[in-house]
Amino acid sequence: YDEQFGRKKEKLTRISNKSIEKIKKLVPNLNVIFVKGGEPFADVKNMEILEYVADVNPNCLILMTSNIQSITKKNFSILKKLKNLKIYASIDGVGEVYNWIRGGNFDNMIENAKKIYYECGHQIEPSTTITIYNFFSLEKIIEYFNDKPYVVHQQCYNVVNWPDWSSIQYIPKNIFKSTMDNYQKTLTKYKKVELGNLLKLENKFDEKVISESKKYTERMNIIRGFDITDHVPELKKLFHH
Repeated sequence: YDEQFGRKKEKLTRISNKSIEKIKKLVPNLNVIFVKGGEPFADVKNMEILEYVADVNPNCLILMTSNIQSITKKNFSILKKLKNLKIYASIDGVGEVYNWIRGGNFDNMIENAKKIYYECGHQIEPSTTITIYNFFSLEKIIEYFNDKPYVVHQQCYNVVNWPDWSSIQYIPKNIFKSTMDNYQKTLTKYKKVELGNLLKLENKFDEKVISESKKYTERMNIIRGFDITDHVPELKKLFHH
């Protein structure tokens, strides 16, 4: 769908066998390995590396960024072997908001999170990428995961700045300020959440950008098969500002 949103269509890439062998030679002497993508679980060669780590360097710290949507039985068996694993789970909403943003299934993702904890012994750290689509429901996301045993901590500070039309920085100043003022009172009460510089973010409203937001949101609604504004009513107010 890239071309429909004014972006160049890129080719899919995978790790070559030659690169895998190079990595394996380094594994015995590594203290930390960071696995990300794309989506790590989408390439079986990533899991080949992790299984090798479990065998030859079991104490190595594995940091992984994943949407944890599609994990096979084989993947779970490998995760179970890892002693020192930290998963940053890309979770940008709850329920249908998540489904629209991520194009996945929220309930399936939650089941995988539970399996990672109850079957493999690892907690996840939900990491929310903030856009206009979840900006108005950040507390709902944080509250949902705040007391879950399979969650160790939450990150809620990665603010999108490209493309402009998905960034919260360009929304009208009054909407931006009232939302941030509310979060200054509510989000700071949660102890297991890292907010970074979220509450210090500056607004730079641009009416043209909001017009593009409306156009591209309507296009994505067609792709997803439902209207995100039915689940985020604040967007209707934003698009008709």
